[in-house]
Amino acid sequence: MWGKVAIWVLRNCPFPSIILKLSKEEIAGKLKKATNNRVGMKRAEKLIEAAKKSIGVKEGIKGAQIRLNIYLDELEFLRTQLKTAAKAMEELLKKIDIAEYLLSIRA
Repeated sequence: MWGKVAIWVLRNCPFPSIILKLSKEEIAGKLKKATNNRVGMKRAEKLIEAAKKSIGVKEGIKGAQIRLNIYLDELEFLRTQLKTAAKAMEELLKKIDIAEYLLSIRA
């Protein structure tokens, strides 16, 4: 649900100009680290190819990157809040008779 690769790219190299400054090996290594070795060279190659074809943003990159990081921080905060709320609801559900059945429903 919260794609680790997407979050890593948005946080570390969200613009084509930044991607093209990195080598394929650098990107692959960082992607592997971010995803516990599940994503690597192939995804790095696709990312570089997409960056080469993109018209990209040339002005205001620093400001846009700051704003993007603020949004990503907010997303992380909301993700934490969601987990906290889910745990609290689960604890409350355990107090009613049919909780076992309700908690077995995947949502």
